[in-house]
Amino acid sequence: MSRRALELAEERKLQLATQAAVDRLRVTLAVVEIRSVVAPHHAPDAVSHRRPLATLFVAVAAPIFGFARVARFARLASILLMALRIARAWHHTQVEGDRSP
Repeated sequence: MSRRALELAEERKLQLATQAAVDRLRVTLAVVEIRSVVAPHHAPDAVSHRRPLATLFVAVAAPIFGFARVARFARLASILLMALRIARAWHHTQVEGDRSP
């Protein structure tokens, strides 16, 4: 190959490596944004009060209804709460977008 073709190939490799790095940063940013919507930051006090309540629920409901049913219910409830958080965050961004001039 000629010298110019080798230079172009090397330049193309650098360009592709840079584009891959930019794509990785975009994915990382998207993951952080999704995580902030799905799992918002909680105050330590709020979490410490909810954890014993959840433990009590599992300790009482699991023997009565069965561990599989309680696990299925907990999984469904967590998915529904996540969908609710996403819908609220999406609605909030839509409302904020309407207010901006």
